[in-house]
Amino acid sequence: MSISRNIFMGRELTRRFGFMDHRAMRDKAIDILGSAVQISGIDDPDKEVGFLSGGQKQAVAIARAVHFKRNILLLDEPTSALSVRETEHLLAYVRELKREGTSSVLVTHNLYHAYMVCDRFVVMSHGTKVFEAAKKDTTIEELTDHVIRT
Repeated sequence: MSISRNIFMGRELTRRFGFMDHRAMRDKAIDILGSAVQISGIDDPDKEVGFLSGGQKQAVAIARAVHFKRNILLLDEPTSALSVRETEHLLAYVRELKREGTSSVLVTHNLYHAYMVCDRFVVMSHGTKVFEAAKKDTTIEELTDHVIRT
């Protein structure tokens, strides 16, 4: 499936008599990809998602969620397959979403990335919460200690 079809899956734009408006979806996908998540390699909405890297697929999923104004965004290891530049773009975008009122849950092993964008931290070990703190009440060193001890 193409990037534009993936973004609008289940919410396709239609024309008269219910036919899909592929041109409108393609044009809107170009706008979404250009403004939402600027990850290299996903600038063509006709590109098939199956040929994208893991990071690019993640960016398409984020673009879809953001376009449809989700109140909460769950990100599972979103930076693991991204370059340094792409990671910077993604983290900046998560901060922008926060300013706009969209909450995010960031599941990551990269504490530095988490510390850059998160307001609250929960450290889990084998499904059990072992530490929880607001950013103002902890440091990256304390977080690291809790992760290493578990």
